[in-house]
Amino acid sequence: MKYIITVFCGLVFLQGAKAQEKWNLQSIVTYAMQNNLNVRITDLQTENAKLSFDQSKLTRFPTASFGSNVAVNSGNNQDPTTFTRVTQTYLSSNYNLQTSVDIFNWYSKRNTILANEWELKAAAANVDKLKNDVALNAANLY
Repeated sequence: MKYIITVFCGLVFLQGAKAQEKWNLQSIVTYAMQNNLNVRITDLQTENAKLSFDQSKLTRFPTASFGSNVAVNSGNNQDPTTFTRVTQTYLSSNYNLQTSVDIFNWYSKRNTILANEWELKAAAANVDKLKNDVALNAANLY
């Protein structure tokens, strides 16, 4: 048992004894940009702004939806014409089609699209600024 524990500890310590790579300024800056949480958060905020911009562009188009429903009733039912109880199987189906078009909201939608476009540009600039700040901090600490 002592032998197994000794071998296990030796393997663990040998694993950590590998040669470490040397860090240069470029690798430090790249690592800092890739692993900074603030950069990741602002990247996600930029993607959210892009989705909002794309969604606001798509609201200009009319919408249409189609739905259907099929039902089977079997057994003791009420006859819909005579209102008497009968043992029978009924098959019913419903279909619906719904469309909508905005007529008077064109300027509001256009302004919303322009505002979302500016928010997307601001989010992208914020990511670039944050990456530059992280690179500057990493370079100063190097």
